[in-house]
Amino acid sequence: MQKSISVGLTSFLAFSTVAGGAEAPDTIVVTANRTAQPLSRVGQSISVVDAEDLATRQTETVADVLRTVPGVTISRYGGIGSLTSVFIRGAESDQTVALIDGIKLNDPSAPGGGFDFGNLLAGNIERIEVLRGAQSVLWGSQAIGGVVNVITVSPSETPHANARAEYGYRNTAQFVGNVSGKAGPLSASAGAGYLRTDGISAFSEARGGSEKDGYRNYGANANVNLALSDTISVDLRGWYSHGHVGLDGYPPPDYAFADTRESAITREVVGYAGLNAALFDGRFHNRLGYAITDTRRRNYNPDNAPVETFAGDGRNERIEYQGVVDLADRWQVTFGAERETTHYTTASPYGPTTSGRVSIDSGYGQLVATRSGASPRPAGSATTTTAASAATPASARAESTRPTTARPRSGRATARASRPPRCSSCRASTAINYCAPNGRADGMRVSRSGWSAIRSKRARPTSAAIAAT
Repeated sequence: MQKSISVGLTSFLAFSTVAGGAEAPDTIVVTANRTAQPLSRVGQSISVVDAEDLATRQTETVADVLRTVPGVTISRYGGIGSLTSVFIRGAESDQTVALIDGIKLNDPSAPGGGFDFGNLLAGNIERIEVLRGAQSVLWGSQAIGGVVNVITVSPSETPHANARAEYGYRNTAQFVGNVSGKAGPLSASAGAGYLRTDGISAFSEARGGSEKDGYRNYGANANVNLALSDTISVDLRGWYSHGHVGLDGYPPPDYAFADTRESAITREVVGYAGLNAALFDGRFHNRLGYAITDTRRRNYNPDNAPVETFAGDGRNERIEYQGVVDLADRWQVTFGAERETTHYTTASPYGPTTSGRVSIDSGYGQLVATRSGASPRPAGSATTTTAASAATPASARAESTRPTTARPRSGRATARASRPPRCSSCRASTAINYCAPNGRADGMRVSRSGWSAIRSKRARPTSAAIAAT
């Protein structure tokens, strides 16, 4: 059994919102402080992809949506549905916490306890919040790179239904439907989706790969809220996914990468039940909940003996309490305690069966103070925050939030007006008024002429800056 306590202190200006400045300051986010907050009171670097953006893009998978988010890199081993990893700010994929409706998705049976985004479709998703940087105080020690919170369609006040069907190249077909509404104290939303495609050869069609690695997935989600009174309510949430994808590997006798008939089946089930209570005229919000994530993975190859080449089962159960207190205007405390129990088993004909069980008892606390009288955050500036955690000594440092903009290079006063802006880090002349100081490039874009000016001074762009462009 492991025990940990995390305490954070956050203080930031009201204009410190989201890196890149694309979102309006009154946009409400829930991932940054584990409670609904406007961006004007959030100091972390966060990006939001809302329902309108998702409808405009018509993207099939969440991973393809995340490709467009600054500071996020995607790696996929093959076509749609194959193993997909998400890297935030250069951290390892297993250092990204994946959530759906606030419920942890990470698979304990996967190497490092990471999450495979390959089966996470964008069909019934209402918004995606990407929180960059270490968030271990509120989201645990695994949140080193950041947090991705996928939020499904919430219940609506009036009856609402939508459905769409698509068909395209390589026999790709998709169907998505959702219904939502409210009847008295009960509000609910439920949806389902199906996707299939003949796919491509994960080996390489350009190198002679002819065996297509197809993919099919069907899933469902539900969100139910029952208001017992004006201050007490019950939340029930669920998500289900079943994916089947073709794989390529290293068949005998050459054991070189080539087409194979191997396939992988992944079944994921997520459930949550919670009780919410608001006390003292809504100034003290309490939540007591139970969440479970169950993942089952199987690999099969009909040309092998035995046919089953891998089996993995992972389960994560959490009992948690969270309290949010509005101490005064612009002062808020978030605290909580949770018990997380993890089970996993992996088996393969090429090695021994491994299994394990781990229980972690933890507590956390965060004080947020927002300075009043701040002006709106200027466009093009960047905000960087670092959380302090008593459980992680290496990251136990004060949280700083500082808008970073370029300043003119010192020189003669008569020549300053005609000089191009300078990078505040490498001092190279750029075509825009910011670069990538200290390797942070969330929301920043450097033009072609800007990079040319930097290269002329032998200042190599950082990997984070390249990812942002």
